[in-house]
Amino acid sequence: MSEIIYPTLRLFLYDLRNGLGQSHEEIDNNQEYFRQKLPKNIQNNLFQFDAEYDDEYVELLKEPRLERFKDDSKGYKGYFNPVQLHDTYGLLLDCSVDNEYSSYSTSCFTSLKAEIEKRLHGKTFTLGQTWMILGYLPSYSTENSIDIAKKCYEAIMPPNYNNWEEDYQGQSKFLGGLFFELWRYSPQFKNQPATNFYKIQDIQVNHHVVIALFPNREMLRKAAEFNYDWLRLFSYRSKIMWAYAQNLLLKQFLKKEFKSIQNYVINLKGNNSYHLSNKNLGRLLDNSRITLSEYAINFHYLEAQIRTIETNLYSYQQLLSIIVEEANQLTTISHSQNEDISRLEITDLSVLGNFCRNISEKYLLQTQKDRDNLRSG
Repeated sequence: MSEIIYPTLRLFLYDLRNGLGQSHEEIDNNQEYFRQKLPKNIQNNLFQFDAEYDDEYVELLKEPRLERFKDDSKGYKGYFNPVQLHDTYGLLLDCSVDNEYSSYSTSCFTSLKAEIEKRLHGKTFTLGQTWMILGYLPSYSTENSIDIAKKCYEAIMPPNYNNWEEDYQGQSKFLGGLFFELWRYSPQFKNQPATNFYKIQDIQVNHHVVIALFPNREMLRKAAEFNYDWLRLFSYRSKIMWAYAQNLLLKQFLKKEFKSIQNYVINLKGNNSYHLSNKNLGRLLDNSRITLSEYAINFHYLEAQIRTIETNLYSYQQLLSIIVEEANQLTTISHSQNEDISRLEITDLSVLGNFCRNISEKYLLQTQKDRDNLRSG
């Protein structure tokens, strides 16, 4: 049996708070969509600490900042932690077994995920989300950790998206344990109407799962000290992929509009232009003016997505370096009196750093090329 001690599942979920050019009504709708994910007893007071400006990090609950829950019949416990992150709402929803010492089958993560989804009242995200699986192993080794990680992934992924070999991005060291990342991404907006989309799941498949397995309870408990950092790091990641998907969508719109602009130029410069009546000429100029205005607006939005990717990529890189440094300090302090520091498994989280290279070398480069190619429109 594949066993894990104190199995814990965390969902880091992100919603748009105020997007570029959104009206007050749209911003209120954003707020209401996020509110509906939270328990009813805290919904009315949820936004009393919502900052007017885009502060970096604001706890939306105070005294206590966590809304806890417990289900004795199922043996589960957990909490909600809603926050404001600049122009984004973030939610950490944690659910674990209410026993830190007994072993459980990895299949329990299926029930933990169902419990989390039930408490969200069927609501999903608008920007992105990350599932995090945690626990410590009764018999820890690299080989055993890999096997357990595969079983955990199978437990939370639906059958049509359950492919470890395809989704596996790699593994790294974290707090004396192993950290795995799995990711599946593909655009999917064929035959969609020509309008900007509100929900990211309408225009891309984007499943992101991380798994952290530890050799003992002490290091698992220390991992909880990084919840604040994960909330921010995964928000940067979600906004990068959201902006890239928006870029792909805008590119489609701009290519269609570019073709219309070319036709206007041909009609106005060709031989037939001499035979246009004043009425037809006026209609042609009116239509071209509308198309050019729409093109200019969409091109502006496309450039904004590039800036969003660049800004959040920089923030992601900086914060990841801080997480690695803090984790190494914790590990050193924890073992300084018991072990030779040179023998410690140093945290590197290089697998999360690979995301930066993929974005820089593939996604960001492509968006910049799209901008340059479409500028002439």
